[in-house]
Amino acid sequence: MEKLYQSPQFQEIENRISNTVTQVSNRGFDENEELYDDYSELIEKFEYKNAVIVGIYESYFPPKRHEFELQLITDIIEAVINSKLAMFTIGAAASGLIGDTFTNVVKKLLRKIIEGFKGQPNEEKKFKTILSDVEKIEKYFNDKEKEEIKVLVEKLGIEKERLIPLLKLLGYKAKKKKDKRFWIKNTGHNNV
Repeated sequence: MEKLYQSPQFQEIENRISNTVTQVSNRGFDENEELYDDYSELIEKFEYKNAVIVGIYESYFPPKRHEFELQLITDIIEAVINSKLAMFTIGAAASGLIGDTFTNVVKKLLRKIIEGFKGQPNEEKKFKTILSDVEKIEKYFNDKEKEEIKVLVEKLGIEKERLIPLLKLLGYKAKKKKDKRFWIKNTGHNNV
């Protein structure tokens, strides 16, 4: 193990880490605590978008995954991001439509994919499972504004590893309170 730590590659990474920590410590940083994570905003950021893509890809597509599946998920996420930009352009975001719009965009595109895979039952089934889970989330939050993740897993019958990337995709907000994590339907208002 000691040889690993002495390798030039490891030394270079260790130096980069030290430099980053030193620079941040010297310049200071914002320590304002955020009340919640708003995934309708975070999904626009490269690292969050990629995390959602990978989360859905890993949890809904078994080993022997295909590049086209990854591309289809990426395209759905791009459509969600673009729908938000379009909503702001027409002024609809303020009317409380963010969560519903994201859900409707995702469902429409999943149906398009499913229709395209008619006669390909294995691929059709993967996307039908995602659509079914999205519809379960939508139905559950029709009369609820927020719910704790453990309760959601139990009530919806969706594994946590599948549920969380979908909630992020659909633009929900997440808030930690004590040792619990709550997911909140995004109405476009500060409903936390």
